[in-house]
Amino acid sequence: MAVFFLIFLVVVILLFIASINSRGYSNKVEKLESLNEKLQWKEQQLDNREMNISNRERELSELKNEISKLTKNIKSAKKEYNDILKSTADILKNKDSELAIFEESYRPTLVSSLIPLKIDDKLTSSEVRNKLVIFRDENKDLVKNNSVEFYKTFDSKLEKSNLQKKILLLFNSEVAGLLNKLTLSNINSIRNKIVTSYERANKLFKNDGVQISRQYFEYKLNELDFNYQYLVKKNDEKEQQAAIKEQMIDEAKAQKELEKEQRRIEKEQRKFNNELDKTMKYLSKSTDSIQSEIYAEKIKELEAKIKELESDKANVTKRLANTRAGYVYVISNIGSFGDNVYKIGMTKRLNPLDRVNELGSASVPFKFDVHAMIFSDDAPTLENHLHKVFADKSVNKVNSRKEFFNVTLKEIEKEVLDNFDATVEFTEYAKAEEYRRSLELREE
Repeated sequence: MAVFFLIFLVVVILLFIASINSRGYSNKVEKLESLNEKLQWKEQQLDNREMNISNRERELSELKNEISKLTKNIKSAKKEYNDILKSTADILKNKDSELAIFEESYRPTLVSSLIPLKIDDKLTSSEVRNKLVIFRDENKDLVKNNSVEFYKTFDSKLEKSNLQKKILLLFNSEVAGLLNKLTLSNINSIRNKIVTSYERANKLFKNDGVQISRQYFEYKLNELDFNYQYLVKKNDEKEQQAAIKEQMIDEAKAQKELEKEQRRIEKEQRKFNNELDKTMKYLSKSTDSIQSEIYAEKIKELEAKIKELESDKANVTKRLANTRAGYVYVISNIGSFGDNVYKIGMTKRLNPLDRVNELGSASVPFKFDVHAMIFSDDAPTLENHLHKVFADKSVNKVNSRKEFFNVTLKEIEKEVLDNFDATVEFTEYAKAEEYRRSLELREE
């Protein structure tokens, strides 16, 4: 019985242990199943990710292919663009060349139709100014109604009017500025700049359909010519006044010198006449034949001097009475002006070399050489004749009163001898001592 109980107890214990083991295994199975489910879920996620990666890789590959195609297209487009750009540049270059040729061929026509610039020597600056006023008055209608031309229709009168104001403001302001800069030496430069201004304004407004008219352009160029004529006349009058003033100073000096010379001669005459009277008295009282001969010889000398003084006084009196008497001089200055450049002038000074020395005192670096000194009872006429004959050879084409001419001395000599009766001596060689000495010192 006890054995049976023990066996029963052992069986119960074994069953209890088996029961316990059975529950642990079940738990492990559940855990394993749970882990398996998680693993399957993870595997599913991994598969999904792999699928996504595969899809992304496929999309990336497609994008790379697309980028490659686009890159090729871009390269092709760039090449085509560069080809078009080069072709366009060549076309524009050819067009620019054609335009330049056209403009050069067209430009002369802009100037060729102008009224030739003629300056009337008889007109004064005031008369030229009046002619400009009359010219402007005669062209009022042109300025008001025909200054611009239109080449297209406009949406409104205001638009048309504004464009007209703009192009005229541009052109007129530029021309006004250029006219203010006009001098005796830049007429051609200013005219060309007005032509350029006209062309530039028309190019700027070409697409707007408005242009400065040809008539108005020519009107402005004629205005330029009138302004230039006015400047020339004002300068001529200024030079003329300066020449008159210089001539008056020269004549005043000549008058003073002649009067002084006249007083000197009269004083000398009184002196020698008194001495002659005394000598004649001595002779009348002399009883010594030798002494008488001495007195007689002295009387002859005094009479000769008195006669010479009378001749000098007659010449001075004649020159005082004849205001046109004077000297025409021909002088040169190689060091200052070079060879074959001569100044032909006139002076009424008693000693004409005084005037020549004045000319070479401060205005030029070297003294003048005298080639001829011609006394004439009508010196102004002789001087004017020579100036007219050699006018085309004047060094200063603007101011003829400068009296310098690019001629040979032979030409001057021939003209003087053909038109002047008295004997005149010409000295061809120019000493130019200071100039030649300066060259020697420079070489040393």
